Amino acid sequence: MINNCNLNNLEACGLSVGGVKELYIVPFGSLYDYEYEDDNFGFISDFKSTNSFVEFKVQNAQFTQTSAVEDGRFYRNKFVFEVPKLAKEKRNEFERFIEKGVTYIFKDNNGKCWLIGREFPQKCTTLNASTGGDASLYRLEVDGLSRSQMQEVVCIDLGCFASFNGSFTTLSQFVVGNASTFDWYGLIQIVGGTNLYQYTPNQPLQPTLWSSDSSVNAQDAQEFLYLVGNNPAQTAVVLVYDSLNDNAFIQFYSNTFAYDNLTFNTQTPIDSTLSTTINLQLTLSQALSTSSTITVTDSSAAVVYSGAPDDIIGVGNSQINGMVSNAFIDAALYPNGTTFTAQVNGSDCETEFYEFVMPSVANCDLDVDSQFLWGLTYTIVIDKWDLDATYRKLKIVFGTWEFDIYPEYADYQSTFSVLEADLITAFTSNPNIPIDATTINITEQAKTFTIEFKGTESNLPFYAHIRFH
Repeated sequence: MINNCNLNNLEACGLSVGGVKELYIVPFGSLYDYEYEDDNFGFISDFKSTNSFVEFKVQNAQFTQTSAVEDGRFYRNKFVFEVPKLAKEKRNEFERFIEKGVTYIFKDNNGKCWLIGREFPQKCTTLNASTGGDASLYRLEVDGLSRSQMQEVVCIDLGCFASFNGSFTTLSQFVVGNASTFDWYGLIQIVGGTNLYQYTPNQPLQPTLWSSDSSVNAQDAQEFLYLVGNNPAQTAVVLVYDSLNDNAFIQFYSNTFAYDNLTFNTQTPIDSTLSTTINLQLTLSQALSTSSTITVTDSSAAVVYSGAPDDIIGVGNSQINGMVSNAFIDAALYPNGTTFTAQVNGSDCETEFYEFVMPSVANCDLDVDSQFLWGLTYTIVIDKWDLDATYRKLKIVFGTWEFDIYPEYADYQSTFSVLEADLITAFTSNPNIPIDATTINITEQAKTFTIEFKGTESNLPFYAHIRFH
């Protein structure tokens, strides 16, 4: 565990005066499923990513972390560094980071790596380019807050970096029969959750070309994204045309809600069919993505799909489709506990196999009034403390929400009914917390207690941390 870590106390940081030599950056929110060497959230021994890293060789780098009391206990991070050699590609990357915020890992001259920006995005506040003398370089200043001190993390090998992730999404599929004679002009309307979305495309959609012309497919898919607010982080659109039966398949994948009642130009609304889908994503470093072929198998070693990362799979197949690196699979095809293994062939990396184990999936309940598909059921079992205070300092994290239960010794409780009431109060304290309050169920066992509820968003991190002092 790192204590009092900043550049004014280098020994506590584990950093030498030699400073920083390499920097790895990803958009904020890309990293998750952190694994720790111990239960004190110390050294991060592993993690998963939905994006590949961008690496920069840096010079004249300085990192400081200081305490900051702003609406609670925080640490303020400031990272100043220079990147040599001006190039438009680098500037494009920097501009992207300025807009979205980042998480970064830097390697010091002792070969150790440190993670900054796990909980909150770190913003690039200053970007200057300069030439002259023997150098042409960019100078950047990155600033941000964090709840924890910087943590040591396993160093990554960008040449062999791969991450195999799984999540669950809602597939809302619409089938348009006689697609070649259907009126694809004018206003489009759709219900998403409790919202009505409306949009008029810039030009008529061309479904008969969806499976033969990738540019038309991409253009029309973008029109549907405009329809639902142009938020590809929450919704993906897959379009397929079945020329044999003249059917057009419009598929919305969302980890937030279901879509229904699709209407074209005031024609009769089309109802959707809903299903839970496994989204398997394979993130590869640039070196691997250009030279590797991928084979994904299930627990019985049967091949689910294979090919190069960008290969299209399952055209016309409503149960398995997408790309090798971003596949969508009907969850009904596989039982809970299925292990999916991605084998990366054609590389010299030490590790070639990456696994994702399918967790238990709750049945999806449909709220008929709002056509809202609830997320997965979240369950956590927490050990009780057997001495004088049964329920001690407890922090529960759900998504981006953190709940500090009994932060001070004087607040500790030994009565379960009080704990239950306090937890329910915390979980319902803000209507924006993605929890269905009517489903919260907290039960007590001999040495543990269990918290269970349904979330209104799926695949969010959910864990607890207890302190016994």
